[in-house]
Amino acid sequence: MTKEVSAQISMNNIFADLGFTDAEEMFAKAEIVRNISKNIDQLQIDHANVAELLEISQSEVSSLITGRLLHLPKDRLSQFLDKLNENFR
Repeated sequence: MTKEVSAQISMNNIFADLGFTDAEEMFAKAEIVRNISKNIDQLQIDHANVAELLEISQSEVSSLITGRLLHLPKDRLSQFLDKLNENFR
């Protein structure tokens, strides 16, 4: 017995693929968080230093880099990214 598999073409936005109404906003936030996480890795600083730099708690840093703070406004997430980018200069 073979199982029939149905495939759909992705819209390159997992949130849209899953049918979320605010998919574009969610995708934009996820991209910002991905860049935040990447910058933290490149800076090679611990969560305590990230927390101090971003003026948030260490537990919020953990939540941020694991994508659990996507409820924050996009401009707030962008501020975090801007603060991290300043440290590359």
